[in-house]
Amino acid sequence: MDPDTAQRKKRVFISLLVSMGILQTLYMNLATFFPRFAQTHYAWVKEIQVSIVLAMFQVAYLMVAPVIGSNLQRIGRKNSILIGYTLCMLATVGFGLIAYIPQGGHDANGDQEEGPYDKVFFAVAIIIRFIQGIGDSMVSTAAYSIISIEFPTEREKYVGFCQTAVGLGLLSGPFIGQTIYIGAGYSGTFYAMAGILFIALIIVSLLIPNSLNTYNSEYPSEEVLEQRNERASVQAMPIHKVAERASFNVVGLAKKSQRYSRRSDMLMAQVTYKIFFTNVRAMTAIISSMFAMVFMLFYEPVLSNYLVESFDVSENVVGYYFSIGCFTYALASPCVGILCSKIPRRYVTLAAFLMVSISMYLLGPSKVLAFPHKLGFTLAGIGFLGFSVSFVFVPLLPEIVSAVSEKEGLEQTPFLCDKASGIFNSAYGIGNCMAPLIGAALTENVGFPSTCDIMGFSSLGFFLFYFFFAVLPALMQKPKLHDPLAETIPDNSIVMDGNLSMDFKNPGALNDSHAMNNVDNNNKYNP
Repeated sequence: MDPDTAQRKKRVFISLLVSMGILQTLYMNLATFFPRFAQTHYAWVKEIQVSIVLAMFQVAYLMVAPVIGSNLQRIGRKNSILIGYTLCMLATVGFGLIAYIPQGGHDANGDQEEGPYDKVFFAVAIIIRFIQGIGDSMVSTAAYSIISIEFPTEREKYVGFCQTAVGLGLLSGPFIGQTIYIGAGYSGTFYAMAGILFIALIIVSLLIPNSLNTYNSEYPSEEVLEQRNERASVQAMPIHKVAERASFNVVGLAKKSQRYSRRSDMLMAQVTYKIFFTNVRAMTAIISSMFAMVFMLFYEPVLSNYLVESFDVSENVVGYYFSIGCFTYALASPCVGILCSKIPRRYVTLAAFLMVSISMYLLGPSKVLAFPHKLGFTLAGIGFLGFSVSFVFVPLLPEIVSAVSEKEGLEQTPFLCDKASGIFNSAYGIGNCMAPLIGAALTENVGFPSTCDIMGFSSLGFFLFYFFFAVLPALMQKPKLHDPLAETIPDNSIVMDGNLSMDFKNPGALNDSHAMNNVDNNNKYNP
C-alpha cells in the first residue's frame, strides 16, 4: 500500500470513529432521563407508552436502513452521514422543547393528574424519536459500509474498533448527560447535547473526504478515473511523441471507463436481497443480531425506575449506573476483533450467548436461582451484559458478507457490502424495536427479576439454536485443502494492485481490468 493510500485510509477510519462515537452519546441519555420525566409530569404516560416512544427509534431504523443500503451509491456515503447527523441534532433539540407542553394538575395528595395534553406529549415524542432513528440509521449504514469496503481483509478488527467508539459514546453519554442534568435540568441537558452534536457535525464534515460519496470502481483501492494534478516530464522527448502518448492515454482512459461502467452494472445486478435471505449461514447471523439487541436493550424503559424504587438509588446517579454496561462493551469490542482473527467467528458468537445468559441471572438478580436481592448483583449484571453482547455484534457483519460471498462466488464489492450493511442494520433495528416493548410488557406482568430470568433462559435456548444451525453444520463439513490465500480473501478471486483479478474456478479467465492493462502496456511499450 502506497503512503498516500495509507494516509487516506487512516483519515477515513478516524472520521468514522468520531462520527459514530459522538452520535452514540445521545442514545442512552433518553433511556436515562425520559422515562422518569415522562411518567412524573404526564400521568397518562406509563411504562408501555415510554417503551413505544423508545421503540420508534428502532422502527425508523428498520424502515430506513435497507433503503439507505440500496441507495448509498446515489446518496453518497459522506452525504448520508452529514444528513443523519443533522436530523439527530434537530431531534435532540425537539426532546428538550417537548418539556414545554402543558402538564396536568395535582390531586389532593399531590400526585400528578392526567392532563388534556398528555397524549399530545406522547404523540410528539413518537415523531421526534422516529426522526432521531432515521438520522442514526443513515450514519450507521454508511459507516459500516465504508468499513467493509475500505478494510476487506480485516473487517472484524476495524468493526471491533468502531464498536469500541460506539461503546465509549454510549458510556460517555449518560455520564456527561447526568452531570449536565444536575445543573441544567431535563431540557437544558438536551440543548447541551445538541450543541455537542453541532460541533461534531462541523468536525466530521471537515475530516471525512468527499471521495467517500462514491467509489470510482468496484474496487475501492482503484482510482481509475481520478485525475492527478501532476505534470508529465517532457524533457528530452520529441514533441510528436508527447502528443502521441497523450492521445493513447485519452483513448485508454475512455475504454477503461466504459469497461468499468459495464462491470459495475453487472456486479450491482448480481447482489440482490434474495441471496442474503436464502443463505442459511447469513440468516443465522441476521437472526442472531436481532436477539442480541433484545437481550441488550430490553431493560431500557424499566431499569431506571427499578433502580430508584427497589434500591433507593438517587435519580442523580442513575445515569452513571447505565454507563457501566457501555464501559465494558467498549472495553471488550477491540479484543473481540483480535479474537476473531485467531479462532472462527462462530465459536465467538456461540460463547457470547452463554455469557449473556449468565449476565441476565445477575441482572435480576435471579429469583429462580435464589440470588440475593442486592444492588451489587444488578450492577455486575449490567457490566457483564455489555461485555457479553460485544462478542455477538463484532463478528456478525463480516460473517454476513463472507457467507454470501463464499456461497455465491461473488467478489466483496461495495455493492455487496452496502446491502449487507443495510440488512445488518435492519436486523439491528428489529431487535431494537422489539426490546423495549418486550421488556416493558414482561416487567409490568411478572416484575423485573422474573423478566431477567425469562431473558436468561431465552439466551440459553438461542445458544442451542446457534449451535445446531451455525456451529454443527460447519463441524460436519468435509475439511478443505489449506489455501493460505483463503485466510485473507474469502471469495474465489484475488485482486493484485487493484487492477488484476483471477478466478480460481477458471484460472485462464482474467477480468476486463487485466485486458485493459494489456492494451495500455502495448500502447506504452509499442508506440
